[in-house]
Amino acid sequence: MKVLRFINLFVVSLIVWLALTFPFSVHELIMGSVVAAVASLIAMGFVKGKVDIINPVRIIGFLIYLPVFSYQLIKANLQVAYVVLHPFLPINPGIVRVPTKLKRDISRAMLANSITLTPGTLTVQVENDDLCIHCVNVPSKEEDIKKLTTPFEDHIRRISE
Repeated sequence: MKVLRFINLFVVSLIVWLALTFPFSVHELIMGSVVAAVASLIAMGFVKGKVDIINPVRIIGFLIYLPVFSYQLIKANLQVAYVVLHPFLPINPGIVRVPTKLKRDISRAMLANSITLTPGTLTVQVENDDLCIHCVNVPSKEEDIKKLTTPFEDHIRRISE
């Protein structure tokens, strides 16, 4: 079981390394393998539960998630640009509590990071099944508050739960 966990962490770490150093050479591959191995050994002590990242269903789910996240990222950038460029700066900042149905810590962390990476929102705290999100412009309706997590939650469930 530990070997499988190490292999999963190693492959993901190496892919991230190679993606960050693209275009890569043989030197990058060797150095990336060393860094990925060390990072995986360290991470094994912190990662709880089953790690089965190298799973075709999860990989396809992640590939579907990327355009969804990219769309939400562009949409949020345009909304923040509108707020910044508006002459009267129409903002209503605040913190809202949004419930989530995600059960695994890794799933909630991925959701929190996805929300934080979109401009205008910042996940301040994760408490059990709730996320506390700071918004530049707090939605006025309850269903609009839930829409902060809706675009991401179903995709993240397919990837990590």
